[in-house]
Amino acid sequence: MSSIPPQQPAPLSYTVLKADPPARRDWPAWVGQLIVVAIVATILIFGAIVVIRSAYSVRRMTDSGVYFRAAWAVRTSQDIYFCTDDNGWHYVYPALVAILLTPLADPPATVPRHLVLPFGVSAGFWYAISIACLILSIHWLAASLENAAPEQIRKRLQTRRIWWALRVGPSLICVIAIGSDLSRGQVDLLILALLSGTAISLMRRQSWRAGLFLAGAICIKVVPAFLLVYPIWRRDLRMLLGCAIGLFVGLILIPSVVFGPTKAWNYNTQFADFVLHPGVDHSGTNALKHELIGLWSTDNHSIMAIVHHIRTSDMMTRDRPPKPANSTLAIHWSIGGVLTLATLFAAGWSNRQRDPFNDQIKTLLTFSTLICILLLITPVCHLQQFMLALPRVTVLCFSARERRTPRWPAAVWITLLIIYIIANTITHIPGTYEVRRAHGFNAALTTFFMDTRLYGLATAANLMLVLMGIDALLIRQREPAHFAARI
Repeated sequence: MSSIPPQQPAPLSYTVLKADPPARRDWPAWVGQLIVVAIVATILIFGAIVVIRSAYSVRRMTDSGVYFRAAWAVRTSQDIYFCTDDNGWHYVYPALVAILLTPLADPPATVPRHLVLPFGVSAGFWYAISIACLILSIHWLAASLENAAPEQIRKRLQTRRIWWALRVGPSLICVIAIGSDLSRGQVDLLILALLSGTAISLMRRQSWRAGLFLAGAICIKVVPAFLLVYPIWRRDLRMLLGCAIGLFVGLILIPSVVFGPTKAWNYNTQFADFVLHPGVDHSGTNALKHELIGLWSTDNHSIMAIVHHIRTSDMMTRDRPPKPANSTLAIHWSIGGVLTLATLFAAGWSNRQRDPFNDQIKTLLTFSTLICILLLITPVCHLQQFMLALPRVTVLCFSARERRTPRWPAAVWITLLIIYIIANTITHIPGTYEVRRAHGFNAALTTFFMDTRLYGLATAANLMLVLMGIDALLIRQREPAHFAARI
């Protein structure tokens, strides 16, 4: 009597929603070459403008001087938290950034410039580093999405048109915030590269590497520590341990080698007293408090600042309290908590499914949505920091070609992205909270632009990305992966 072999499970397949359309004509090679030339020319021209504004203006129009002056304090054994740059601004980051930038150290004007680079050269190097981090982040994210796709889908992605669309498209959507960050010489593009590396490592299930990347971001600007909710929710002990090792090296070991254990510990204590405590509860009376978290001395677009401005909208600007009420802080943290829990529950408790492609997309979607929430709940969020939404925009552009459900056609995705671009563009127009009647600005128009900043147009646009991410996670939980044939 012959035995019946056990029935094997059917292999996972990706259902095409309709018959394959005729192949679209790809771009000729010269189109890609033209795009490269345009990008290189834009980078060089904008870089020249940034260097001129940073080093050769009457007043240095850059924040990079803060890092370079702190690096000079490291070289001369001065206190990095009490030295100021030429604009009178203090250093408000962990000591690791100042240590790494010692080759670009900038002494005060009263000190002879022996064996130091000219400030313009340092600003140019910093701009080049930021551009390298931006290009690396864009290519990392796009390539990871391409490699995650199954073989039959990946073949359709291997065209010049799709290749450039996945890299140039998200960059153009976030170009206003990216340009603002580059012009200010901030560290956010370096953080973007580290967070992109974290997301890609999570997609590839490289938990140790993901933890090290995240630790690097926390060592530069402590607020990415919020993203530790992801490995905690996933019970990813390897990522948590990798992050702990990275934090030990970046916050304790390297400063101890450079400064000595006692001074390194004092620096960490100063950072907690001067930066962390005022940022969380607006406590303290130190000199950095007004400069760092003052609601009228900083361009703040967090939920806390927007709620404060709305609740005090009936007061004159000069009469509004500089410190938010306790109820405002409660609203701020409550909204952040609700959005975080909604994202994590939409993503699910476990991240291992039968569909490896859907698994990787969900990982990037979850982590990038948490980054957008981080921008909303950080005590101080500047406009240029919304460029950290680039991973979320990249996966959104990729998903726009994936027809998940009829209620979200491509036209809706495109419309929402256009709204996001317009919101971020409008809020960058004034450039200051003061109503500038000079330079031909109409007072009513300038007041309108100022109000869009005060009452959170850019914040609402980022909140829209969060809600779209939660909705996309819920859809992926309930439906199998279907990839549209029109890719």
